[in-house]
Amino acid sequence: MAQKEASHIKDQVWYDKKRREFENYVGKYWRAEADISEMYFTKYRTLEGDRKWLSIQNSRELGNNIGNSFTYFASEIYHQVGISYPRERAMFFLMTAAQENAHYAWLAQVWEQLFDEEMDRHEITASRAEHPWWEYERQIRRVDPSADRATKAGAMYVGGGGASIFYGMVAALAKIGIKNKADEIIDMASRNIVSDEIEHSVMEGAKETEEGCQTDEDWELAKASARESQIPRIRARMYQFSIPEEQWDDIIEKYDKGDGIEPLTTGGIGSITSVLYPKRQLAAEAYLAPA
Repeated sequence: MAQKEASHIKDQVWYDKKRREFENYVGKYWRAEADISEMYFTKYRTLEGDRKWLSIQNSRELGNNIGNSFTYFASEIYHQVGISYPRERAMFFLMTAAQENAHYAWLAQVWEQLFDEEMDRHEITASRAEHPWWEYERQIRRVDPSADRATKAGAMYVGGGGASIFYGMVAALAKIGIKNKADEIIDMASRNIVSDEIEHSVMEGAKETEEGCQTDEDWELAKASARESQIPRIRARMYQFSIPEEQWDDIIEKYDKGDGIEPLTTGGIGSITSVLYPKRQLAAEAYLAPA
């Protein structure tokens, strides 16, 4: 029987305190992302804007999760699990890939509802690098492999593709009301995606902070790394959700300072993850033509 890995935390009370401080620090940037998507849905939403944000988001969700590349890697992991590849890591990889696939399918349903056409995954993947968005995306989380563990921990903790923005979508639809089938799917998918993204990034990032943040100085390095990742991410989100460019600098300054900003923490994000049906059933339904 495999032994449980020993904890790297020497002082649990100190660690929990520093972890809360760190999450409140990055929470102001998560709040920015949530407010940006909420602002789009309540103030700037258009069909053209929907086409842009859905195209960009599904190019992220798609990644290598569909097609021959995923099939190959899944097969390789299957044959090596428990031999040269840790079984827990294999489970996490396969679960994450399946969830990202479901995200893609749900958002593709939204596309079909809005535009009465099937989303062409080859087209959105090919156009990804052509968006000005890609220049901002390219600056995110480029941590050198030789970087210290605290720096890596900060970048990983704030990673992920959507907990905050999908939180903002749920908040927006709660304010303005669900008006059609597309909104209904967005609301359902957002609640599930939020839950998945917390697992993908924050939970993995927490493991990294346990190993990499052993001193006060380590936590400061993690904060600096998180900020370096989040500023270009906020610019990418503002482009994705059609926020007028003349507002960008003021928005970044507002959330970077954090004055009067209520941090969005994992507890707050997780508060909207209740769904109407079991997640497994929803994932299966995602492959059916929408009613």
